[in-house]
Amino acid sequence: MWNQPAPTPLDGVGAWMATANDPTAAAGQVAPQYLYGHSFRFADSTASGVVGLATGGAGKLAVFSAAGPDGTAYNTGIAFNWVAGGFYFPLVYRAAPGVWGASIYDYTAGTWTAIGVLHLPSGWGKLAPSSTTMAVWYGPSAASCSAYPRADVSSSPPRGLCRLDRNDRPVGDDRHPAGRLYGRDLRRRRRLGSLPPGNLMRR
Repeated sequence: MWNQPAPTPLDGVGAWMATANDPTAAAGQVAPQYLYGHSFRFADSTASGVVGLATGGAGKLAVFSAAGPDGTAYNTGIAFNWVAGGFYFPLVYRAAPGVWGASIYDYTAGTWTAIGVLHLPSGWGKLAPSSTTMAVWYGPSAASCSAYPRADVSSSPPRGLCRLDRNDRPVGDDRHPAGRLYGRDLRRRRRLGSLPPGNLMRR
C-alpha cells in the first residue's frame, strides 16, 4: 500500500507500470489471465476501484472498474495492445462530482488513450490518499504452480492529483488533468507464475 504525503482526498491518482514480458502459455500451462492494477478507495465510502492493464481470453486490455459497498459493479475497458518492455501510466480522475474518467499514457508512443467514464454515486466523495499497486491472476485455478505462465511487471509509487479550480473543474487539460508526468521511479517488481520447462535458469 502507498500513502500520499498528505491526508487530503484526491481528485485523481496514477502510477507507472513497466511490463517486462508478454505472458505466454508454454506446453502444459494455462492461458494467461493477469491483471496489472492500481487499486484505490473512496474517501467517503468503503467503495473501491481499479485501473490498469489485463490479458485474458479477450486479449490485451486497459480496464477501469469500481465496486460499491453493496457489491454493485461498474466496469468499462478497451482493447489495448500493451507490449513487453513498455512503460504505461494508467490514470483515474474526477471529471465532475460522481463522474470519473480513466485514461492510459503510453510512454513510447507519447500518447494518451481514453479507457472510459463511470458514473458513480457522488456520495462516495473523492479518492482516499492511500492506494495499492498489484499484479494478480484472475482466471480459474490451475492444477499446479508450474501451470501458470510467467508474468513480470514493475510499478512506481502513485502520483496523487489535487488540482481543481474554484469552479470545481480540473486545472489544465480537461480530458487528462494529469499535469506533467515525472520520472518513472520503479520500486515494486512482481514476478508471478513459472518459466517454461528448459528455461529455469533464465531470469
